[in-house]
Parts: sequence; structure tokens; C-alpha cells
Amino acid sequence: MTDGYSGGPGGQPTADDDPFAHLYRREGGAPAEETAPISHAPGVPRTSYNQVRTVGERQYGQPAPHYAAPETYGGPGARPQPEPGDGYGPGPGHGGGRRGAGGGGGGLQGNPLLLGAIAVVATVVIAIGAAMLFSKDDEKKDAGPATTASAPAGEAKKKQDGKDKDAAKPKLSPPLDAAKAVLAGGTVLAGDIPGAKSAGGQYIAGITAPGASATWTVEVPAAGSYHVYVDYGVPGKDQALTLTVNGEAQTRKLNMKNFANAKAGEWDKGWTYTYALADLKAGTNTIALSCQPGDTCEVNLDRLEVRAGER
Repeated sequence: MTDGYSGGPGGQPTADDDPFAHLYRREGGAPAEETAPISHAPGVPRTSYNQVRTVGERQYGQPAPHYAAPETYGGPGARPQPEPGDGYGPGPGHGGGRRGAGGGGGGLQGNPLLLGAIAVVATVVIAIGAAMLFSKDDEKKDAGPATTASAPAGEAKKKQDGKDKDAAKPKLSPPLDAAKAVLAGGTVLAGDIPGAKSAGGQYIAGITAPGASATWTVEVPAAGSYHVYVDYGVPGKDQALTLTVNGEAQTRKLNMKNFANAKAGEWDKGWTYTYALADLKAGTNTIALSCQPGDTCEVNLDRLEVRAGER
């Protein structure tokens, strides 16, 4: 069986005679090669024009050769062929490839929505940063210069609160010692039992019989209810005396319990204090402690103090 060729010198085909020669031209229109007539022996099949490649030899990812029909190269009336990336046909810039600068609007430059979103995010970040910076500056300005204090802030506030409360209280005289009281009914000043707070350790003794009394005169700036404090000593037993304000005896007895928890007979360990509320008038007032029928009067009186509030 022959290859069916019947023309040409020596029975061999030439490149011009090959009806498929245009498929093997190089890019640019030049023939693949100008060869001399192929030497061909009768009865031997001619060599195939197909190029056989070893498996794996082809490198993927590289641009494939561009083949075109002969009529697309040169000559009048030839159609211009698209270049890769110009927006026509396969290749970069069309379909799934990366687009060039002028080939189809790919990437950031060709996506105005993405560029706008990035610009908005950047503006928000800058605004937040500026707000935080200015906020810190304002806090520093509001804080003012650092100050040094000799006491903790809590202690300073307590002292200030105490000053405010003291300022609101009316000015009262200091505690009145035993020696400033008017004594009657057998009461006397003594000083043999230690522990009294009056000057010289003196106290009022002998208020054991009915009718015995000690009276102090006090000054207050305004009428109102005041705390009347009395320092006293008992021999380890509860006692009670009558409190008289401006000549009027109070209905309740002055409670003079053994708050010091002294043992019976321990006069020196029985010093303590008590208080009662009394309505005083503005100016001069008299306050008396006396032993009346029904009272328990085994007590020594130390000093008396009038306060606008509790100690």
C-alpha cells in the first residue's frame, strides 16, 4: 500500500505540496523551515509532520504558541490579530486571567467599589484614632497639675466633713469641772480616789443623802435639744440620780450604770460616763444633779459637758 502521492520529482512531496503545511508555520507567518526535498525510498512511509513530545515535557503555565491561518499574516486586507491582554479572545485580560492596565478593569484599579470601601475604612480608623488622642489630652487638662497631700484622700475628706459638721454646730463651752459646780446638801470636793478627769483629779462626793445636789451653769447660743454628758464613778453597782434643768426636774432618772464593769467596791475602776437629752434655752441655763427619794445615790460626780450632738 502506498501513501497515494503521484506527483513531484522523484516521487517525494515538497513543503509547498503539503496541504497542511500552514499548520506548522512559525509565529509571524514564516514557514517552520525551508527544507530540501525529503529523500524517500520507494515503499517506505514518509516521516510524519506531527511532533511527538515526551510525557511531562510540556510546561504548563507558560503561554501556548499562537497559531493562525496564513491569511492573517501580512498582505493587504489582513485582519489585525488581538494581542494578549487587549480584551479580545483568550489570554490575559479575558476570562479568568489577570487583567492588564488597560485590558478589562481587573485588580484594585478596575474595582471602584473596593477602592471606595477601603477609603471609608481608612477614614473611620483615622477618625477613631484622633478622637482617642484628643480624649486623652482633655483628660490630662481636666486632671490639672498633680498635687501632694500629707494625708490620704479619704482621711482628708473625713477631716473636711468633720470641720463642716463642727462649723454647723453652735459654739459651746468646754466641759465644766467639779470645782465649778455649786454644792448643796452635804456634797463636798474630794480627790482621794484616782481617775477623775476634773482639774487636780477632784470630784464631788457626799451626794448620798436626800437633798444633796451639785448645780452647773451653762451657756448655749440657741434654743434646742442638747446632749448633757456627766462623768461619774460608782463602786461596781448601778446608780441613778435626778436631773433638773432650769429648775424643772426631768421625768426620767439619769441612768448611772456600772458601764465600766468594775467589781464591787472598786471606786477607782468605776469611772465612766452617761448622757441625757435636755431642752435648753438660748443663753444661760442651770443643770443640777441631786439625790431625791427613790434614787440610788452612791456615786461620785466628776464633770459636766453640754454638746450639740453625741461625743
